[in-house]
This record gives sequence, structure tokens and C-alpha cells, in this order.
Amino acid sequence: LTRMGIENLVVDSSSIEVNRRARRAKTDRLDAEKLLSMLLRYYAGERKLWSVVHVPTPEQEDGRHLQREIRILKKEQTRQINRIRGLLANQGVAVRANRRGLLESLDSIRIWDGSPLPAGLRRRLDTEVDRHSFVHRQLLELESQRDARIREGHDRGAEIARRLMSLRGIAEVGAETYGREFSWRGLKNR
Repeated sequence: LTRMGIENLVVDSSSIEVNRRARRAKTDRLDAEKLLSMLLRYYAGERKLWSVVHVPTPEQEDGRHLQREIRILKKEQTRQINRIRGLLANQGVAVRANRRGLLESLDSIRIWDGSPLPAGLRRRLDTEVDRHSFVHRQLLELESQRDARIREGHDRGAEIARRLMSLRGIAEVGAETYGREFSWRGLKNR
């Protein structure tokens, strides 16, 4: 709409005033009348009436997908490790090894009575391990893309991320998240 010359206001719904003392009727007609009266007040000069959300451009929104995908894959990786550990715990096997130790020692794992893993469980564990390896490779690729984008990027998000990484305690993940999620917002203080 902005590109077409149409002014578009996106209002934070939690900033719309509501009378909290009395119960009020809730219909679409009443809500529309309330929003229209507030819009008239806003254009009459009452700028602190509600919070206007600044919508990012499509390019800015697109830049946020890499870090979001990394977060999703990390959750998936944790889910897979927990699933593997759960399958083993179901047979009385408790493993505290790291990912590599667990994956390398499937042949040496014995169930509660000392016998090797049953064939069906072993097949399922092999499948889960393969999925985990695939997700882990994807995660490493995306993290290297993120790091390269921070190092070599010329956009505002990359510049903010590089500056943030110069601070003690902020690494690539936090810097990229803050740089991409907040770079398009007009923050007026330090």
C-alpha cells in the first residue's frame, strides 16, 4: 500500500484504549465506530493515542528468515536427541554421552538385561541418527551463512551485528538476532 501511495497505519491492538470499569458490549460495529473515532482523534493531532507499528519492508523481513530457520533447526535437533534418549530409556538404557559419543556407541549399547538392542529398535535408532545428522549438517551450513553475512554484509542489520559483537558477551547469535529483528525500527535513544 505504501508503494502505491496509500497511507497505511498498523496499530498495536494492545494500545487501543478500553474502559476497564464497566462491562461493555463487544460487536464489530461498536469496534469499528471506536476505531474510526480514534483515527479521527489521531489525525486531529493526538499522536500518543495509540502505538503505530512500523512494518518492515519485504527485504528486511526476508533478512530475518535465516536466523529463524536456525532456531527451528536447533529445536528439531534437541527433539531428535531427546527422542533417541527416550527410545533407549524405554529399554532401561541411560546414556549421558554427547552427540558424537552416543552415535558412535550404538553397537556397544546393551539393554537392561545385557542383550544387544532389538532389531526393530536398532532400525528406528539408525533412522533417528540419520535424521539428526542431516539436520546437524543443515544447521552447520546455515550458521556458516549467517557468520559470512555478518562479516561481509553491507546492509544495516549486518553493520549493527558487527558493532554489537564488539561488545563483551554478545556473539553471533545475539548480534544477528538483534541486528535483524530491530534494525528497521526507529529507536530514538542509545
